[in-house]
Amino acid sequence: MANLTLEDYKKKILKNLNDYDSTVSGFTDDEDLKARFNDVINEAVRFAFYGKAVPENWNIVQGKSANKITTQDDVYTSMGYDIEFTVDEAFAYNFEVDDACTVTISQAGVDLVTITHAAQTGARTFTAYKGAIAGAAADTQTTMKFAGGTYYNFRNVALYGVSFSAAGRIPAFDVWNAYAIPANLYKVLRAFDKDAMPVDYRIVGGDLLLRYDTIGEITVESIYFPDAITEDTIDSTEIDVPYELQDVIVDRACALITRPNQKYGDYIAHSEQKMAMLESREGVASARAVKFYDID
Repeated sequence: MANLTLEDYKKKILKNLNDYDSTVSGFTDDEDLKARFNDVINEAVRFAFYGKAVPENWNIVQGKSANKITTQDDVYTSMGYDIEFTVDEAFAYNFEVDDACTVTISQAGVDLVTITHAAQTGARTFTAYKGAIAGAAADTQTTMKFAGGTYYNFRNVALYGVSFSAAGRIPAFDVWNAYAIPANLYKVLRAFDKDAMPVDYRIVGGDLLLRYDTIGEITVESIYFPDAITEDTIDSTEIDVPYELQDVIVDRACALITRPNQKYGDYIAHSEQKMAMLESREGVASARAVKFYDID
């Protein structure tokens, strides 16, 4: 069934209010009712979706990174002891650190990269470093060592097992990849892979975060709301509402309009009865996002 426009809802509401008493306090003329219409319909839509939000499938396709380290922690903390990572081969690196330490990258006991991060003052903030490992040989174990300092944190450590054509093409690495959550999404219910196995995710601000090693198509089952209806919404705007919620919205809007009137209770009862009778429904709508590292 097609979506109704805002004008369609207004006509249905007015038809439902054929015995509406225009002399009720607060609705003394058509202009007053017209001014309230958009707000009332918006509130009715919100009521319907809070009571029976429609699941949507939001699909994210995440590509495999060139990172050669599998980390289990977001942030490593050193209390003055050395921490090392070793992989079979590496040609570039990425990491972030927040206080004094020295980072060396070596092959066969020879240091190829040395980075010294100075002691910091004030609030802790991370500084990112990335670059090519000059002189790196293929099929040679590569070690990255964090040393020095009495207390510092580092994160997003990556040793890349591929060569890049230019330094600017080396990607920044994050354990968690961020995807902007659609503006009208209300709540994430769960995330799972193509085998229906749950995957780890986090919500931070307006982003959904997936671990870098979660590869392939990820389905995020979500609950969405249609865009808000404001005073600027024009009558020809389609309201993205499932068919079975349309009558609920009309009854609820009538209740809001006739709140001082004896008919208020009837409209409230009708809208709540219809909500109770609705079967669960699964919507299918996908927004695809692709995040592949630029490797060459």
